[in-house]
Amino acid sequence: MRRIWIIGILTGILLILTGCEALTGFLTFEEPVRSCSPNITIASFNIRKFSDNSRNDAELEKIASVLKQFDLIAIQEVIGDTNILDRTVEKMPGYNFIVSSRVGNIQKERYAFIFNEKISLVGEPKVYYDKFDKFIREPYVASFKADEFDFDIFTVHILYGDSAFDREGEIRQIASVYEYYQENNAVENDLILTGDFNTQP
Repeated sequence: MRRIWIIGILTGILLILTGCEALTGFLTFEEPVRSCSPNITIASFNIRKFSDNSRNDAELEKIASVLKQFDLIAIQEVIGDTNILDRTVEKMPGYNFIVSSRVGNIQKERYAFIFNEKISLVGEPKVYYDKFDKFIREPYVASFKADEFDFDIFTVHILYGDSAFDREGEIRQIASVYEYYQENNAVENDLILTGDFNTQP
């Protein structure tokens, strides 16, 4: 039976920050405890309007200092080209990234996965084929391997809308994404769902 892991964004951590002062005061926390070996730590962040024009080098230093406390990070709301990811990963020695094509029915944005040398990419990442246009921004999925542990990881940025009702429709559709990949990749038993769900857990 498949195992499903769900990781929401670490509430608001990078979503609403605008300056280094805020980053310094709000993002200080201890490195996650690695209680067993080998293991990996995974995080997910919506970095609001994350683009080459939206962050200076000092802000990126602070962002990178948080991201590199994890082995694998899902990022939502990358705007424009991929320069901002290049600049970020330059400040994270030993890390690499993959990035989706632009998704979205209104504001186009990208997803990214940033990962260190403990993690190996397996195969080609892909944007979910949303045949019936159920998502305002289609989910992005990639397969990774860490030592003997292989897994698929999804990330999604759910519609905010005008009310919780608007969001719930898309959230319910996540089950169809799971079912699709279950049918098309029967070998993989570990699915990790990350993203900005724009709702409480």
